[in-house]
Amino acid sequence: MSSMIDTLAISKRLQRAGDTPEHADAVAEVFGMLLQENVVRKVDLRDACNRLDEKVDTVAATLDKKIDTVAATLDKKIDTVAETLDKKIDTIAATLDKKIDMVAATLDKKIDMVAVNLGSDIRGLSERGDSLAARYEGRLSRAMLTLFVGLTGVITLATSLLMAHSH
Repeated sequence: MSSMIDTLAISKRLQRAGDTPEHADAVAEVFGMLLQENVVRKVDLRDACNRLDEKVDTVAATLDKKIDTVAATLDKKIDTVAETLDKKIDTIAATLDKKIDMVAATLDKKIDMVAVNLGSDIRGLSERGDSLAARYEGRLSRAMLTLFVGLTGVITLATSLLMAHSH
């Protein structure tokens, strides 16, 4: 589909303005050729759009492939980092477990030592308590005996007084 440029109308106009018919025809022809070359037709635009669509599709496909490649590479790197961190965490956890076990064993020994010392102190206190109890038990027994003897004397005296007074 060619563009319709009225070169005849251009030539006639130039001739009315005082130009020679040969010169007016030549100018109109050159003008027509210039316009013909610079006019964009719908078909040209449609073809250009189709070519651009194809280029966009090609670039999109290329970018999709590159994105997939980068994503796969990043996934591998992330997995590697995760594995490394898991190993480090496991190592640290094992080290901490050992330290906790050592501290627990040390505390258990100290608790056992304190228990032994307390047991020994308690036995010593118990023995001292037994000794004091025996000592005061003897004194209490003597005091009760003295009290009993005293009460017996008082009762005997009271009985003698009552009998003497009743005769």
